[in-house]
Amino acid sequence: MYFLLLHQKMEKNYQGIEKEINERRNKIKSYLNNLLNEISFYSEKLKEAGEWYFKNGGKLLRPLLYLFGCDEVGENYQNDRHLKNAAALEMIHVSTLVHDDIIDKSSLRRGKSTVHKKFGHDMGILCGDVLFSYAVSITRPQNTMKELCRLYNTICDGQALEMQLSEKILKEKVDPQKIYDEYLNMISLKTAEFFGVALSLSAKKSKKKKLLYYIGKEIGKAFQMADDIHDILYTHQKWREDFASDLKENKPTILYVLAKKEGIDILEIYKERKRNHRNHVKAARDVYRLLKEKKIIDNAIDNMESFLLKAEEKIDNLENQTIKMFLAYLNKKIKDSVKM
Repeated sequence: MYFLLLHQKMEKNYQGIEKEINERRNKIKSYLNNLLNEISFYSEKLKEAGEWYFKNGGKLLRPLLYLFGCDEVGENYQNDRHLKNAAALEMIHVSTLVHDDIIDKSSLRRGKSTVHKKFGHDMGILCGDVLFSYAVSITRPQNTMKELCRLYNTICDGQALEMQLSEKILKEKVDPQKIYDEYLNMISLKTAEFFGVALSLSAKKSKKKKLLYYIGKEIGKAFQMADDIHDILYTHQKWREDFASDLKENKPTILYVLAKKEGIDILEIYKERKRNHRNHVKAARDVYRLLKEKKIIDNAIDNMESFLLKAEEKIDNLENQTIKMFLAYLNKKIKDSVKM
């Protein structure tokens, strides 16, 4: 009975935080729309490209991290400066997606054409550049602007490491433990850094900033692992063409590095099966079944949850109940995203 009542209480709390998240997400969307309309373009095509991913929707997770971080440091998130900074974070995120899709030669994102596929390779490069430069131009104060520039450099560094790692695993015989360490370093730079910076950006005091940064970064690592796992879960993708895109693009994922520890090279297996089937989806489905059979997916989920646990241990040190509920809810959603 106690656990039933506890579960009911948590569900009620989650309903409350869901409402708060939706309210803040709607404010960000509205603010973003206004900002995008303010950007002056002579090129109608560049304007359309810049708005493309915003029209396709998104979780707006990074700006939400920023706004809930404001709660912990006693800042009013509805302040114009904070809404502007939140919007800037989303613009920077979208600019990285545009450029990532070009590097990965991806044709689909969220089930729709990528920017460079729809508007052309060169227009995609310009689109990413415009979004980043405009984001920085609206950020205040100056030290926040500098933090976002450093963040962008770090993300680029992480992307470069991913490219190097992708080449390495195709050409060299790699040490499984070393490749795992390199993978953690790569996701720490490419993905987790953004989470840490977004959550801690509004904090001025060093101790509080470090705490928020640590929590955000650990959640960011877990988020990337969940994304790696989710990419191959057929229950979510329903075997559509962008299912298991990481295999197609030779990505070093948590599934690859853990399989490598077991002496299994899933990229080689995928290539072999693709030659046999002459079909990406069937080849990827075979890899999925192997990963499930060998419990590598279970192992990956355990790895992911270990980073969420690190974050949860520190969340208790936060003072504001709203951010605590938000982060607890976010962790739950990350866990739910990889349920089979």
